[in-house]
Amino acid sequence: MTDCIAGQSIEIKKDSLLRGLTADSWPMLVLMTATGGFSASYSFLARGGVFAFAQTGNIIYSGQVMASGHFWQVMTFLMPILSYMLGLFAAQQMEGRVRGTARFQKTALLLESVLMLITGLLPASSAMTRLSLCLLGCASGLQMQSFHRIGRNEYTSIMVMGNMKRTVEAFSAYLAGRQPASLHRAVLYVIINGIFCLGSAWGYGVTRTAGDVAILLPALLLLLAACILKE
Repeated sequence: MTDCIAGQSIEIKKDSLLRGLTADSWPMLVLMTATGGFSASYSFLARGGVFAFAQTGNIIYSGQVMASGHFWQVMTFLMPILSYMLGLFAAQQMEGRVRGTARFQKTALLLESVLMLITGLLPASSAMTRLSLCLLGCASGLQMQSFHRIGRNEYTSIMVMGNMKRTVEAFSAYLAGRQPASLHRAVLYVIINGIFCLGSAWGYGVTRTAGDVAILLPALLLLLAACILKE
């Protein structure tokens, strides 16, 4: 009897572990959101003060540079923006061609990790900094398109503005209907934004310590996730 119970307990743990390795699970949400925060800190600190993951800052910088009359400097901020759009486009094309959602997400993870690995190996120079920002911009587009759901809820792992809007919407719905599910949803997005903030702090600390190669750490974690993601 005891052996039977122990066997059932082991099976439950194994089943829970497998469920935890799906693309819409909490472990993946934490990894992708923390990676988003990490990469934002990394690109700003180690790669020329440019936000390669969240593109709003680059749009603002582009406007400021144009207003100052330094039109050629716009390319510094424009290239990551275009690379981000390329990453989105590539992910959309893959999603339509790769058989199965899980296989598509594994492919996106592999590509994102490779782009980050290459970034971490690039030397510190003006030309290589521009290239690294393009690689990270493309990686952010892949991530944005490929990982954006926890259960039935949409979220954003590379920035927080959309999650803030969803937080307010869910809390407003709770005040209107007093449904616990709406409150739980609001708390969910608060937690997601907290994870992003902690990821940014993680990126700051590691980048200050390791410099240009700091991005290799999340790259290796993404590579591991691609290997163990459940199909």
